[in-house]
Amino acid sequence: MIRNYFKTTFRNIARNKLFTFLNILGLSLGLATAILILFWVQDELSYDRYHKNANDIYRITGDYHLNGVNMKICTAAPPMAATMINDYPEVLDACRLRQIGSRVFTVGEKKIKVEDLSYADSTFFDLFNIPIIEGDPKNVLNQPNFVMLSKETAKRFFGNNHAVGESIKIGERSFMVSGIFEDIPDNTHFHFDILLSMPSLEDSFSQMWLSNNFHTYIRVHPTTNIIKLESQMQEMIARHLGPDLERFIGKTLEEFMGDGSVAFGLQKLTDIHLKSDLMAELENNSDINNVYIFSFIALFILIIACINFMNMATARSEGRSKEVGIRKVSGAVRGQIVFQYLLESFVITILAYFLAMILVELYLPSFNTLSGKHININY
Repeated sequence: MIRNYFKTTFRNIARNKLFTFLNILGLSLGLATAILILFWVQDELSYDRYHKNANDIYRITGDYHLNGVNMKICTAAPPMAATMINDYPEVLDACRLRQIGSRVFTVGEKKIKVEDLSYADSTFFDLFNIPIIEGDPKNVLNQPNFVMLSKETAKRFFGNNHAVGESIKIGERSFMVSGIFEDIPDNTHFHFDILLSMPSLEDSFSQMWLSNNFHTYIRVHPTTNIIKLESQMQEMIARHLGPDLERFIGKTLEEFMGDGSVAFGLQKLTDIHLKSDLMAELENNSDINNVYIFSFIALFILIIACINFMNMATARSEGRSKEVGIRKVSGAVRGQIVFQYLLESFVITILAYFLAMILVELYLPSFNTLSGKHININY
């Protein structure tokens, strides 16, 4: 019986080649467009979610309202990381980054410019799941003048030769390559080709609370009440910022603030790419509203393709009344006729899907170029 249904289905498809072609083409174009857009949406929503403890990692922010000027920044004072660990038991780990832009490196006789560099604490690989290819994770960034290279940068510097233990220079200062890390994935809110050890930076030892130059991340216990922790963090303003103001500026905290205010905050790691537009961002972020807009567009295109598919099927059904009559006379019941129609629609939909995936494969490179992504299909 089933075999007969399929035989009839393919005969009807073959008999109405133009109708079948137009129906498959219209549906496949709609599907391909929606799939490409949803790939982009999925990629945007995936930022920083691959880290093992992504839901427990937060970035420290500052909200300053002083002398009529409002500043919301995503950097913190040098001692903030250590203070958070020492003063709040729910904070399990912390890491600082200090982005320094591009530098020219001397590797043997070659001079090579690298665009993305940062100083990083030795806890960087504890918080973020960036695989280390060579080197001891506990010792790669814990000493002055240590440097880690991404896999691509190591190949650029040393070709296929062994890089760990080699010396490279920034100006007259020498650094020893202590490890190689895997290239940072695209769906991350920061990208670095080289990480310099934080002890190599003199400012990293500063205890001054008036400077805010370090992107500071903390990992908290999964049961932590973040709102409560944020409220507890405000006491650091009077305890640390106040004394620094008196020492360096000669004003008390109240005198300096006037009618203004200062507040520390915590921003979830997975919110940074789509929901953050603060001063001193490591990279340009996207906007969650774009995700909503493009999701709606994909859904709208898919609905239009489905309506077109149904309209064409309805228009064709009017010409099949004789076929239906003959089937009923032959003893076919309503359910069997409905099943035949549904099977034909199902086969056409499957064919449209395969054509859509062929179109997606063909146009994905162009789509990546247009969107600035590096999306791959994981079947």
